[in-house]
Amino acid sequence: MPLRLVTERVADIADADFVSILQPAADLFVVSAASGDYAAKWDGLVLRSTTGRLTSVLATGKPMNIEHLDELALPAEVRDEVDIDPVILVPLTGTAPGHGVLCIGRQTGRRAFTAAETGMATMFAGQVALALELAASLARRDQLALVEERDRIARDLHDHVIQRLFAIGLTMENAATKLTGTPADRVRASVDEIDETIKQIRTTIYQLTGPIVSPHTSLRTQAIRLFDDLEVALDFRPDLAVDGPVDFGVNEDVVDDCLAVLREALTNVARHAHATRAEVVITVNTTLVQLDVRDNGCGIGAASRRSGLANLRARAERRHGSLTVQANGAHGTWLRWSIPAEAAGSATVSAR
Repeated sequence: MPLRLVTERVADIADADFVSILQPAADLFVVSAASGDYAAKWDGLVLRSTTGRLTSVLATGKPMNIEHLDELALPAEVRDEVDIDPVILVPLTGTAPGHGVLCIGRQTGRRAFTAAETGMATMFAGQVALALELAASLARRDQLALVEERDRIARDLHDHVIQRLFAIGLTMENAATKLTGTPADRVRASVDEIDETIKQIRTTIYQLTGPIVSPHTSLRTQAIRLFDDLEVALDFRPDLAVDGPVDFGVNEDVVDDCLAVLREALTNVARHAHATRAEVVITVNTTLVQLDVRDNGCGIGAASRRSGLANLRARAERRHGSLTVQANGAHGTWLRWSIPAEAAGSATVSAR
């Protein structure tokens, strides 16, 4: 929305019929905002930079006049509908180049842009670039503040709450040795509940990282999206538990492998297991990245499931990991896919 307001303001200042902001992404330019004629078709459009005009404007930091908008190698779906000339391309250059290009055009037959108008557009584009840099700097500062706050909360939970729970659990476990029968069983069950509470507190600690992690690189977020996709096929939603820095501790290509494992495992559950419940546990620590998928179905059974498992084993072995599949108690299947932390790239955050 802020970039769209920028394009609308530029259209007013420059008396333009069409304004867009194109931002670089690898060898492409993406239209991040557009206003005026053709805005609906242009918003989100992807252009290749093979013509060199956009990359040249970024490289030189100088505006460029072009005769017609279709000189930007437009996709076929918009090429025949565009009737914009003249056009000026203005770089968004602040303290550093590369923020993008401001494309300003008028309908065919209107007067060309004057040098004064081009100069005003260039000056305004520089201010926009500085605003983008400031916004990015503030976002980084907020991210650091959130990380520091997460660390503070984690320290407090670990040093106070978890340690006190540990002490209570040890005391109760010691007391259980002096009891017999039902009282002893109840005390041990309470100790198990304390252990489970400690695990939940640790999970909560790492959930605090959610708002500052890109959804594209967050294993937790991607797993939840996968559950959304598979819920209809499964006829239930899998339970998810995490242990460790699943948002910070796994790099992007390992996230892709993990999602492939979860997709194959849960698809097998949907097709063959006749299960009514499945649990996914994602564990990340200083030694490993591990996925556990358990269901309460009829077991691994048919050979039709084996080819997919071979692919999962290959994904594990190329990262020096392993895959095991076994019976999950009296019914169902337990799949465990595990790789060492070094193979996960950034999985070096210590678990608290």
